[in-house]
Amino acid sequence: MDQVIEMFEALSFSEKVSANERIAAIIRKEGGGKTSKTSKKSKAEAKSDEPKEKTKRKCAPGTLAWQAYVKHVKATQPDAFEGIKKEAEKLTVIKGIRAADEGYDAWVAAWIAEYKAAEASASSSASSDAEAEDAAAPEPVPVAPVAPVPVAKKTAAEKVAELKAKKAASASASDAKEAKTAAPVKEKKEKKSVKAVKKTEEPQMAQREIDGIMYWHEPETNALWEVTGENFADGAVWTGYFQPGNEEEPIRLTDGLGQ
Repeated sequence: MDQVIEMFEALSFSEKVSANERIAAIIRKEGGGKTSKTSKKSKAEAKSDEPKEKTKRKCAPGTLAWQAYVKHVKATQPDAFEGIKKEAEKLTVIKGIRAADEGYDAWVAAWIAEYKAAEASASSSASSDAEAEDAAAPEPVPVAPVAPVPVAKKTAAEKVAELKAKKAASASASDAKEAKTAAPVKEKKEKKSVKAVKKTEEPQMAQREIDGIMYWHEPETNALWEVTGENFADGAVWTGYFQPGNEEEPIRLTDGLGQ
């Protein structure tokens, strides 16, 4: 089981989502459905209950640029992840590197320019029939990598302690902001927070799919956490804020809630 979990953590985000759906389908098949009434359904009814395949929407260039930057940092600065195995903790380290990287915006702009140029070139040479229009987007031309940001080498224990300190600071900042709101609003948010961290059978926070990745979505603030388990408390990863109507950059990435 430990080996399976370790292999699962090594997958990309899209591969984890695909694997999760396939595992869920196997469990439903072996468990015989939710209730005994399921077995009495006709083949036509059972087929109608099967989840319909969702049309995969093409990722926004901003999201693709961030994913490319994550791969770039992992490839050029492996020492920054020494002793860290969890993908969520690796992402936290990469966000810290991004914050210290003065050339990040230029890197992203160059990557997006190359991506759009490659996409335009492929579109001009593609066939005009419907099947060609639905083909996958071409691989973007890789841009010249920026110089890696120097990172002081730390032990695994120091890195884990630093991650815990950042999470505690983020929680303190969130508590301070909530203290300034009106009493009824504060009480409502506190109750919602308590329900989110408990592993119960109560309804979880709503989920939203963006560019093929599932997120926990808080409609009141449009806050997003990447789904990493069955429940919000299983280790949801803070991502940023959903920007409705912004197809170019549907997610505004931040380092923490309230930023």
